[in-house]
Amino acid sequence: MHLLKYIIVGAAVGYGINYITKKGANGRSIIEDLADNVPNWFD
Repeated sequence: MHLLKYIIVGAAVGYGINYITKKGANGRSIIEDLADNVPNWFD
């Protein structure tokens, strides 16, 4: 049962990383947009 849990969690993490690093219609990924906006959060 633990092995199944690790497989499911690993697949979810892999999908999440794939989702945030995938290029969108504007040619940028979510992580790139976040990295550009971080300095504005601390002003």
